[in-house]
Amino acid sequence: MSYINLIKTNNAFGLYWVGNTFSLLGNALFSVALPWIVYKMTGSAIALSISIILQMLPYILFGLISGAFIDRFDQKKLMVAANLFRTIVFITLLLLYLTESASLYFIYFSIFLLSFLSMIFLICEQGIIQRNVKSDLLTAANSLMSVSKHTIDFLGKIMSGLILTLFTIPITLSIIAVCLLFSVLIISFAKIGGGSSREVTSEKKSITSEIKAGFKVILDNRMLKINILYLFILNIAVAPLSVALPFIAGSTHFEAFGLGLMVAFLSLGSLVGAYVSVPLSKRCKASMMVPLSVILYSTLVPFVSTPINLYVILAIFFFIGLVSDLGIILINTEFQKIVPKQFIGRVSSFRTTSLRVAVPLVLVISSLLFSQIGIFSTMAIFSGFSIILTILVLTAKQKVTDDQKLVS
Repeated sequence: MSYINLIKTNNAFGLYWVGNTFSLLGNALFSVALPWIVYKMTGSAIALSISIILQMLPYILFGLISGAFIDRFDQKKLMVAANLFRTIVFITLLLLYLTESASLYFIYFSIFLLSFLSMIFLICEQGIIQRNVKSDLLTAANSLMSVSKHTIDFLGKIMSGLILTLFTIPITLSIIAVCLLFSVLIISFAKIGGGSSREVTSEKKSITSEIKAGFKVILDNRMLKINILYLFILNIAVAPLSVALPFIAGSTHFEAFGLGLMVAFLSLGSLVGAYVSVPLSKRCKASMMVPLSVILYSTLVPFVSTPINLYVILAIFFFIGLVSDLGIILINTEFQKIVPKQFIGRVSSFRTTSLRVAVPLVLVISSLLFSQIGIFSTMAIFSGFSIILTILVLTAKQKVTDDQKLVS
């Protein structure tokens, strides 16, 4: 089924998709503005690492608890509330910049709060797709969401780089606030099912028991555990790149526009990966495509920092985006097929929390190593570690499969 037919046959999901697209545009603009603001204020890799760690912290501190709470409430209403509060944060940042009162510490606080609200939105999104799309259309729906995400990323990040270069940070912040406000209004009118665990059971349970029940779902399913491991490994290779990006952009003499181009081509590659995921999922096994994408991603990452021209760097970013998104879409589809609806919030929160546990440590180590051994060598170390872990998981999985065949 084509994307257009999917939207036509599911009008409520189509309207939600439009609202989510405005939210994605706001995210794309801020994803370039944030590291550039911190980089220009400090010029420090440590300061950039702190800002990225603060983005991870809400997932580590509140990830497990938030999933249990999210399963209790209407997820559509939670998404609307999260984006409404994000709009207020950006308006506050805008006013502080206009009055020249913005400090690095308040930016750090805003990063933490925005990340917490984004976490709520992201966890709810998995449940919204699962509840409002038929099982046989989940791959198409996930592909559509990813295509729109990376199309907006590509355009929005170039736009953000241009706005930051030609105009000012307050103009960028005001556009972000408007995008999020549109998202709030459109999703509010979308007639989608938000659901809650009360649909499934009227039994009152404590938060602790609900967290344990969600954790048991993961422990009892081998494919869930393996897919979470692959995402965890992928993030080990991703983390150093997130710190290195502004420095790589600065070395090309394109400044903010160069940064915008790099992340835009990363999104362009992801867009292609999302588009080809549907036909590939019918021809290739996800069990082989996912680890292959992790290995290819980890192999390519260090080369973006090599002293070559900008066009080659952009081409590498394109292929990095392609292989990473292909694997992520296949994992998300399997995840939504396996997890029962009443556990989707809890299991989503477990997954997002586990992915980010190692990231702060990787960021601190990589930011310290940048000045000692260089960006390329640092990223090569973490990428090599990711490849080794992927091969170990793949080998262990194959051994379990062989043992099961012998038993049967």
